[in-house]
Amino acid sequence: MKTGAETNDWSEFLAACSGATALVDSFPERPRDFQVLIVDLIQVVKDKTENVRKVAAVLLAKLAKDEENSKHMRAHHGHEVLMSLRTAL
Repeated sequence: MKTGAETNDWSEFLAACSGATALVDSFPERPRDFQVLIVDLIQVVKDKTENVRKVAAVLLAKLAKDEENSKHMRAHHGHEVLMSLRTAL
């Protein structure tokens, strides 16, 4: 059974990803500012399910539109992880 703290942590994660996605959409010149999140987002997309996975995957896909971020993702197999979810989301 999940504790309140665990539930709250993922609620905050969902909100943070949604906020970061909105920022990337609003400021298309800034996705590299979020490059530090890519490895952690890949791990979340691989390990989690449902909304947590979906919101992380959306942010990861948006970050991958930047060429430098895409190279970073490729080095950490992020594209493969996203491609494996094509039918799951």
